[in-house]
Parts: sequence; C-alpha cells; structure tokens
Amino acid sequence: MHRLHLIGIGPEGPSKMGRNAILSCGYAVTPERFRSFIHSADLGIIPIVPIKEAIKAIRDALNKTDVAVLADGDPLFYGIGRLIIKEFERDVITIYPALSSMQLAFSCLKEPWDDAHFLSLHGREIDDIHGRILPHQKVFILTDSVRSPSFIVKRLLDALPPDRRGDYLVFVGERLGMKDERVFEGRLDEAVGQEFAEPNVMIVIRKTRAEDEDHPFVFGLTESQIEHSRGLITKDEVRAVTIHRLRPPKEGVLWDIGAGSGSVSIETGRISPRLKIFAIEKDGAEMFNLRTNIMRFGVWNITPVHGEAPGVLSGLPDPDRVFIGGSGGSLPGIIASTARRLKNSGRIVINAVTAKTRDLAPRLMCEAGLEVDISEISVTRRKLEDGTSLNLNPISIITGVK
Repeated sequence: MHRLHLIGIGPEGPSKMGRNAILSCGYAVTPERFRSFIHSADLGIIPIVPIKEAIKAIRDALNKTDVAVLADGDPLFYGIGRLIIKEFERDVITIYPALSSMQLAFSCLKEPWDDAHFLSLHGREIDDIHGRILPHQKVFILTDSVRSPSFIVKRLLDALPPDRRGDYLVFVGERLGMKDERVFEGRLDEAVGQEFAEPNVMIVIRKTRAEDEDHPFVFGLTESQIEHSRGLITKDEVRAVTIHRLRPPKEGVLWDIGAGSGSVSIETGRISPRLKIFAIEKDGAEMFNLRTNIMRFGVWNITPVHGEAPGVLSGLPDPDRVFIGGSGGSLPGIIASTARRLKNSGRIVINAVTAKTRDLAPRLMCEAGLEVDISEISVTRRKLEDGTSLNLNPISIITGVK
C-alpha cells in the first residue's frame, strides 16, 4: 500500500515538508478553501465531505498512489486525524502538524495552555454546555456557526447568578493567523449578542478562586458544610450508603426527587462530573439552599428543577438513576412514572423514614417490574471526649433495579 500523508494547514499554509509530500501524491483530499495549496494539474481531487465516501475513495486511491489529506492546524487536535488513524494502518500514515487554533489563541492571549481544559462544540449537540465550562479555571472551546461565542456566553449567563457573572472573562479569536484576524476580550455580558467572524474559537477564564478548592476531596462532605434548613438533610452516614446503592455511572442522567438542599446531588455530582443531574424540589427555601450549594461546590452538572413530581418529570430526559428522598404524598405516581421511563439496568433508590413508606414503596416497585432489595440502617454517633452519643432515626434504603 502507498503512503497516506496527513498534512496540517497553518496560517501560512503547509510546511515545506508538507508541500513536498503533496507534490509526491497522486490524489489530495481537501476542503475547497485549501485547493490553492495544490499546484499540480495532475493531482486528483477527492472532496473531504461526505466523509464516508472520502474514506472509501482514499482506500481505492492508496492501491495506486500516495494520497495527501489536508486539514486545519494540527489534525490530531479535534481533527480528522483520529478518524484517519482508526481507519488506516499506522505504518502507512505520516503526519505533518501545523499550529492549531488553540495554540494561536493562547499565544494571542499570552496565556499558558498546559493547565487548560479543552471542549469541542463544533458540530456537536451538547445540552449541558455550562456544566462543561464553569467548573474549570481555564477552558478552550472550538465553536461553530450554531454554537457560536454569543450562544455559548448566553448559556453561561443563564446558569450564573448575577453576582457571579463578573467572575469570568471571555476571549474570542476570529480568523486567527489571517490578515483580517481580530481578537475580543471582555466580560461575559459584553460578548452577548455580538457577531464574530468565522472561523473563531473561545477561551473562558475564571478570575476568582473556586470555593470548592477548600474541599479538594471528591466524597465526604459533612452536614455542616452543606447549606440546609432545620436539619432537613440526608445524614452523612445514610448519604454514603445511598450513593453506594445508586452506583452512579460516569455519564447518564440522575433524577433526585425531593432533593431538598441537594446533599445527595452535590456529592454524586462531585463523584461523577459528567453525570447530568436534575434536582427536583418544590419548596422555595430549599431551592435557595440547593442553588447556594451548587455555587459553593461548583457542581455545574446539576440542574435545579423547581416543581413537584411526578408532574415536572415529563420534561426531563429519561433517567439511568433515580433517588427519591421525598415524595410529598405522591409516591405511587412517582414510582410509576420513574419505573416506566427508567433505562434498562437502571436503579431507583428510596430512603424510607416512615413505616408507611417502608411498607408501600417495595410493593409499588415490585408491581412496576423492578427487582427489589432493602437495607436497614441504624446509626449511633459517639464522642469519646465527653461520652455523649446520638442515635439517628433508622432508615430503610430500598433499591429497585430494572
């Protein structure tokens, strides 16, 4: 098989080695804007889209001659390089990287990038954009015409309370490396509604220190650290067992019904930052506590939902996990709704304090087709210094698996 040359195109075109590689090829795979770099009249052109047809054409061409694939910047940085390496043998591939848009952007900003988080929204449907950006001190973002800088900034502002919006700076690099390059730098609210020339990239930087840096561990928050009302919080020991029974996945959807101050959501969100958590709570004061805790611990993968289950559940994505900490007297309807929409191998966990819930919940879960088991927990806290002890109310943790 002949050679496959993967050539990055920077602001000044391909490197000298890349140009020589192009001249050695019989075919070039390229978008329209890079055709000026192909000077040989005998070079066959393969359109880069649709990509499946391009891959097939490359395979056929490699039986006869070398092939050049032209790509933006560094082809291995959110580029076509990943697909090329997957589809073809590594031994036939030679890569000629150029400066990436990421390197150009950080150079303009005079900001190191080795500690940055990277996110590509180019052609990608991601509904929790704020959850992918706000937890990090420094984020580089690849944009597109739909997920534009103005669109992204609006999503961030919608998620942030007014007094925290000034914590973030946004940088937009337009047409970097080109003659009409332009650089924007300002606050989030200054970027809303602006039109930015394409192609463009973004950098979002948090100016302030994250409060969560005071809690560098990912599990083990105490009741005193979580804002709550009148002792209405899942106690530390019970919370630990509850989360163990939930078995939080790395990704997916969790419904926390009757979330209260959100202690289970907060701890679970810190363990699984890619998990989308919807914390449902009807009480206004508890919603305030929930939002305070999300800000305090920077758990931006939690979406507060002010309302009452099961009514508000209809607008949420189907869950992989459900925790029911409170039902407001609507337990039959909540279990029926959650069990019906629960994904296969999903789990529902209910913490039962009252005898009524302890007796009713397992029966309803069995009727909904779940495999049910129950763990009963009694906790006694003792202080050796003064010999005092505290017996917590016993809890039944009921787990249903679909």
